[in-house]
Amino acid sequence: MPTSLPSGFPTGLLGVPTARSVESGLPTPTDDRPFYFALASGDCFDLPAGGPGGRLVKRSCFAPHDGEVVATPRLSGTYDSESALKDKAAELCRQPMRGRSLKQPVGTARGTLVQYPKLQGYRLGIRSVTCSLTAEEGGTGSGRKLTKPLV
Repeated sequence: MPTSLPSGFPTGLLGVPTARSVESGLPTPTDDRPFYFALASGDCFDLPAGGPGGRLVKRSCFAPHDGEVVATPRLSGTYDSESALKDKAAELCRQPMRGRSLKQPVGTARGTLVQYPKLQGYRLGIRSVTCSLTAEEGGTGSGRKLTKPLV
């Protein structure tokens, strides 16, 4: 684990990095290809060609897109495994995604996507979870898309 941060890295009080400063201090090459934790509720996106795991492609919610963010909760606590992080992220997303999916017309959103940091990223201060509804399970596959904002 690194013992110091790069020069110019934003920090909180007393020079200690905060979770928000770590996330905001990471490079974003272009505004239309953000990391999952840079998205906000209501943002629409396409997944990268390889599926979840890479940087998303931000899209207009009024154009065809793979998914829409419905909540962005934050992790807290201590985790000793990827599995524990995954379970907590899923728990944080369960209620917001369930509530939002019940409001959708039948057949609109068929899948969910929970994005969260790997254990190393969490230990470095990344705390964001992104909860999204998608056009199909896993976000990609048959080419089915959402074509307007979720209700």
